[in-house]
Amino acid sequence: MKIWIGIDPGCAGAIAAIAENADVRIRPLAIRKDADGMNIVDVDIFESDLRLLACSHEVAVLVEEPLRHAMSSANTIASCWRNFGRIQAILDFIRFPHSSVPPRTWQPKMLGKVAKGESKTASIAMAKQLFPDATLRRSIRCRTDDDGFADALLLAAYLRAYVDTPK
Repeated sequence: MKIWIGIDPGCAGAIAAIAENADVRIRPLAIRKDADGMNIVDVDIFESDLRLLACSHEVAVLVEEPLRHAMSSANTIASCWRNFGRIQAILDFIRFPHSSVPPRTWQPKMLGKVAKGESKTASIAMAKQLFPDATLRRSIRCRTDDDGFADALLLAAYLRAYVDTPK
């Protein structure tokens, strides 16, 4: 069975998997503080989560590239790129085939035309439309859907529909 995995690498990111049998699983991206107090991907938990989602099946992984010129602080941008690199290193280490895509490439295909500043809302709405049974909340205590969960799920769907070609 084939598994498509999408990863939103932000500090509030997520990992989502879509199986050929339409089973959908989403997990929050495991984050911890490093020695300098910066948020970084916990590589041990991340590797374990990936292996759990893959379940020894054939996998393809798509990671969202961080924005190059975000309206964020330099520390936030540096943290996003650091996490992106850590994620790619783990994917290389465990030999999962992977590629990356900027938001400007996948969002128009999955969301259509979206007004500036509305991509988070549109992402949640589209994920709910395409996967009505998927839970987009980080925990049972959360009252709102999480755009990181939605983005990871839509990245996996984008990979399945537009990037991954049948062998």
